[in-house]
Amino acid sequence: MNNSLENLPALIATKITRGRKKKRATDPTSSAPYLDPDLEDLVRLRVAQIHECDWSMQEQTKKLKARGEKPFRLVLLKEWRTQMIFSDREKAALNLAEVITCDSTGGVPKEVFRVACHIFTEREILCLVLAILAINDWHYLSSSVAPHLAAKSASCPKSIFPQKTLKKIP
Repeated sequence: MNNSLENLPALIATKITRGRKKKRATDPTSSAPYLDPDLEDLVRLRVAQIHECDWSMQEQTKKLKARGEKPFRLVLLKEWRTQMIFSDREKAALNLAEVITCDSTGGVPKEVFRVACHIFTEREILCLVLAILAINDWHYLSSSVAPHLAAKSASCPKSIFPQKTLKKIP
């Protein structure tokens, strides 16, 4: 594989452009054909833990338990670096998720990206990065915009900001 940190933006743009026609027939937010759904949800749960979002943690935990994930692994997820119950694949994905979530301005260190490139295909890395960015964006959006929308909802017409919609935002 000829992956490098410098090529990641070009890789993302190329893969999105190539796959646009094919993806129209399927759910564009799902990476299921390319990435194990259990791994993706495990990453989503870890990002929710970092953001300390109770609602998102409950939702991801429900999904994982419904698929048969063992509860003790979910309890130990915060300490995944010291636990032997997580595979190298899971550890590489969780490491990438933590780096992107905790240091959004510094970029992904070359060593983290090198390990991810060794374990995942280009398509899997793309799906992982996009899933991590998506969950982070939802957390940032809900924490920065939702309080303002809730404060202004009393003066907004119900057709623009229905109260039910505002309650769903954690």
